[in-house]
Amino acid sequence: MKCLKLPLTYVLNFFLFLFIFSAEIFALVLSKGKLIKIAERELRKIDKHLYLKGIIFYGDSIRLNDKGYIFEVSKENNSYFLDILEATTLRRIKRIPLKVERLIRVPVAVRDIKAGEIIAESDIRWTQKPFQGPLRNFPSPVGKVAKVPIKEGTEIKPSMVTTKKIAPGKRVKIIFVKGPLTIETYGKLLDYAKVGGEVRVKRGKKIFFGRLKDENTVIVKLY
Repeated sequence: MKCLKLPLTYVLNFFLFLFIFSAEIFALVLSKGKLIKIAERELRKIDKHLYLKGIIFYGDSIRLNDKGYIFEVSKENNSYFLDILEATTLRRIKRIPLKVERLIRVPVAVRDIKAGEIIAESDIRWTQKPFQGPLRNFPSPVGKVAKVPIKEGTEIKPSMVTTKKIAPGKRVKIIFVKGPLTIETYGKLLDYAKVGGEVRVKRGKKIFFGRLKDENTVIVKLY
């Protein structure tokens, strides 16, 4: 009962100390790094092509009461946010702006490609990278001609390739395909053609429709 005789200021300071100490124990502390991981996880849920460049958050961490919380990413006017909601009331208690970019597929050279070479499927690999601006995947360069030398590991941009047209009259190899059987012979093109496109080819007095595999070969499927 002696504590009842203590000055009131002592008692108030004691309870203030208990309040602060207990708040430190039961507070939920989220570091900036943890917030980034949460934002990355929630972004993947809504669109796998979204890439988190960073968060607009000043400080090293945030402190929340020891309650249940829900984290979700929302979008408003082309801006993304990480929202922290109370699990029971769904009341938003914190909103953190996000720096978000989109990922697009781009072709990359897997070997050195000389200017004038026709690019084959085996010459490229596809990768993803962040891209600012309207979302669009790079077109495939397969079957096109390199306008400039392209080093291994270089991203192949549309401006680096062109569509080469083969003039009529060119002598080409014709590969006739029927099921597992193939027959190779030679003929000549009757149309302007581009690699990968449909073309007419003449063998003797007969005309066939096929696909220009490369600048020297036409595939004709027989049914």
